Amino acid sequence: MTGRPATRKPAEASYDGNSPLPRPAMPVRAGLAPVTLTTAIVLAPFIALGAGIWLAREAGSLSPTCCRPPSSTW
Repeated sequence: MTGRPATRKPAEASYDGNSPLPRPAMPVRAGLAPVTLTTAIVLAPFIALGAGIWLAREAGSLSPTCCRPPSSTW
């Protein structure tokens, strides 16, 4: 015994590249930690953007007129 766990060889798949991939024997379930981390990474930029807009409006540097197109002089 070498102290290493026995590894199983993967089953030979006969995939021709044209048919749909076979479904796995058991569905893969993500744990709570990876899902929470992914959610935080996805939501963080939007939360930061909202906080930046809110702070800019509170500071007065983002007035409602800054986002309007220039009025026509015709």
